[in-house]
Amino acid sequence: MSAGDLEAAADLFMRALASSRLAGDARQTAKVLHSVGDLRLRQGKLDDAEAAYRESATTARPFHDPKSAVYCLAGLAAVAARKHQNTRTKKLWRAVETVSAEHPLEVQARAFYPEFVAGAGDVGEFGFSSVESAIEYGFSTDAA
Repeated sequence: MSAGDLEAAADLFMRALASSRLAGDARQTAKVLHSVGDLRLRQGKLDDAEAAYRESATTARPFHDPKSAVYCLAGLAAVAARKHQNTRTKKLWRAVETVSAEHPLEVQARAFYPEFVAGAGDVGEFGFSSVESAIEYGFSTDAA
Protein backbone atom coordinates (compact mmCIF):
# COMPACT_ATOMS: atom_id res chain seq x y z
CA MET A 1 0.00 0.00 0.00
CA SER A 2 1.29 3.44 -0.89
CA ALA A 3 1.39 6.36 1.53
CA GLY A 4 -1.50 7.88 -0.43
CA ASP A 5 -3.56 4.72 0.03
CA LEU A 6 -2.87 4.78 3.75
CA GLU A 7 -3.94 8.42 3.98
CA ALA A 8 -7.13 7.65 2.07
CA ALA A 9 -7.80 4.77 4.46
CA ALA A 10 -7.16 7.06 7.42
CA ASP A 11 -9.72 9.52 6.08
CA LEU A 12 -12.30 6.75 5.73
CA PHE A 13 -11.60 5.46 9.24
CA MET A 14 -12.01 8.96 10.68
CA ARG A 15 -15.38 9.24 8.95
CA ALA A 16 -16.42 5.82 10.28
CA LEU A 17 -15.27 6.84 13.76
CA ALA A 18 -17.31 10.05 13.64
CA SER A 19 -20.37 8.11 12.44
CA SER A 20 -20.13 5.45 15.12
CA ARG A 21 -19.69 8.08 17.82
CA LEU A 22 -22.62 10.10 16.52
CA ALA A 23 -24.77 6.95 16.51
CA GLY A 24 -23.68 6.18 20.09
CA ASP A 25 -22.46 2.73 19.02
CA ALA A 26 -19.69 2.05 21.52
CA ARG A 27 -18.92 -1.44 20.20
CA GLN A 28 -18.43 -0.16 16.67
CA THR A 29 -16.45 2.82 17.95
CA ALA A 30 -14.06 0.45 19.76
CA LYS A 31 -13.62 -1.64 16.60
CA VAL A 32 -12.94 1.39 14.43
CA LEU A 33 -10.48 2.78 16.99
CA HIS A 34 -8.60 -0.50 16.95
CA SER A 35 -8.43 -0.36 13.16
CA VAL A 36 -7.15 3.21 13.41
CA GLY A 37 -4.44 1.91 15.76
CA ASP A 38 -3.43 -0.76 13.25
CA LEU A 39 -3.34 1.81 10.46
CA ARG A 40 -1.28 4.28 12.49
CA LEU A 41 1.09 1.45 13.45
CA ARG A 42 1.56 0.64 9.78
CA GLN A 43 2.20 4.31 9.05
CA GLY A 44 4.82 4.44 11.80
CA LYS A 45 2.77 6.95 13.81
CA LEU A 46 3.43 5.13 17.05
CA ASP A 47 2.03 7.64 19.53
CA ASP A 48 -1.19 7.89 17.52
CA ALA A 49 -1.39 4.09 17.31
CA GLU A 50 -0.93 3.74 21.06
CA ALA A 51 -3.59 6.36 21.77
CA ALA A 52 -6.06 4.61 19.45
CA TYR A 53 -5.44 1.19 21.04
CA ARG A 54 -5.89 2.63 24.53
CA GLU A 55 -9.10 4.45 23.60
CA SER A 56 -10.40 1.31 21.90
CA ALA A 57 -9.72 -0.71 25.04
CA THR A 58 -11.36 1.88 27.27
CA THR A 59 -14.41 2.03 25.01
CA ALA A 60 -14.73 -1.77 24.78
CA ARG A 61 -14.08 -2.46 28.45
CA PRO A 62 -17.72 -2.30 29.65
CA PHE A 63 -18.55 -5.13 27.24
CA HIS A 64 -16.05 -7.53 28.92
CA ASP A 65 -14.86 -8.73 25.54
CA PRO A 66 -11.58 -10.67 25.88
CA LYS A 67 -11.00 -10.59 22.12
CA SER A 68 -10.90 -6.79 22.16
CA ALA A 69 -8.57 -6.85 25.15
CA VAL A 70 -6.17 -9.30 23.50
CA TYR A 71 -5.97 -7.33 20.29
CA CYS A 72 -5.50 -4.01 22.07
CA LEU A 73 -2.79 -5.50 24.30
CA ALA A 74 -1.09 -7.01 21.25
CA GLY A 75 -1.28 -3.68 19.45
CA LEU A 76 0.26 -1.93 22.45
CA ALA A 77 3.00 -4.58 22.51
CA ALA A 78 3.69 -3.96 18.82
CA VAL A 79 4.02 -0.23 19.50
CA ALA A 80 6.39 -0.92 22.40
CA ALA A 81 8.47 -3.23 20.20
CA ARG A 82 8.78 -0.61 17.50
CA LYS A 83 9.86 1.90 20.15
CA HIS A 84 12.49 -0.65 21.29
CA GLN A 85 10.95 -0.82 24.76
CA ASN A 86 11.93 -4.44 25.30
CA THR A 87 10.77 -4.89 28.89
CA ARG A 88 7.45 -3.23 28.16
CA THR A 89 7.03 -5.38 25.04
CA LYS A 90 7.63 -8.54 27.07
CA LYS A 91 5.22 -7.51 29.82
CA LEU A 92 2.50 -6.59 27.37
CA TRP A 93 2.95 -9.83 25.43
CA ARG A 94 2.79 -11.77 28.70
CA ALA A 95 -0.51 -9.99 29.35
CA VAL A 96 -1.68 -11.18 25.91
CA GLU A 97 -0.68 -14.74 26.79
CA THR A 98 -2.44 -14.55 30.17
CA VAL A 99 -5.72 -13.41 28.65
CA SER A 100 -5.29 -15.93 25.82
CA ALA A 101 -4.81 -18.82 28.23
CA GLU A 102 -8.42 -18.44 29.27
CA HIS A 103 -9.69 -17.11 25.94
CA PRO A 104 -7.68 -18.82 23.14
CA LEU A 105 -7.05 -15.94 20.80
CA GLU A 106 -3.26 -15.72 20.98
CA VAL A 107 -2.64 -17.53 17.72
CA GLN A 108 -4.77 -14.96 15.93
CA ALA A 109 -2.99 -12.11 17.70
CA ARG A 110 0.39 -13.57 16.72
CA ALA A 111 -0.71 -13.60 13.08
CA PHE A 112 -1.62 -9.92 13.17
CA TYR A 113 1.47 -8.70 15.03
CA PRO A 114 4.37 -10.85 13.78
CA GLU A 115 6.92 -8.04 13.79
CA PHE A 116 7.59 -8.26 17.49
CA VAL A 117 6.66 -11.80 18.49
CA ALA A 118 9.92 -13.39 17.35
CA GLY A 119 11.96 -10.81 19.25
CA ALA A 120 9.88 -10.85 22.41
CA GLY A 121 12.08 -13.56 23.91
CA ASP A 122 11.26 -15.21 27.20
CA VAL A 123 8.25 -13.59 28.76
CA GLY A 124 7.86 -16.14 31.53
CA GLU A 125 9.49 -13.84 34.06
CA PHE A 126 6.45 -11.58 33.94
CA GLY A 127 3.50 -13.32 35.52
CA PHE A 128 -0.03 -12.15 36.14
CA SER A 129 -2.30 -13.74 38.70
CA SER A 130 -5.44 -13.38 36.61
CA VAL A 131 -6.85 -12.23 33.32
CA GLU A 132 -8.09 -9.10 35.05
CA SER A 133 -4.64 -8.22 36.39
CA ALA A 134 -3.12 -8.72 32.93
CA ILE A 135 -5.67 -6.42 31.35
CA GLU A 136 -5.26 -3.87 34.15
CA TYR A 137 -1.49 -3.83 33.61
CA GLY A 138 -1.83 -3.47 29.86
CA PHE A 139 -3.96 -0.38 30.12
CA SER A 140 -2.31 1.17 33.17
CA THR A 141 0.04 4.10 33.20
CA ASP A 142 2.80 1.70 34.32
CA ALA A 143 2.66 0.16 30.86
CA ALA A 144 2.95 3.55 29.19
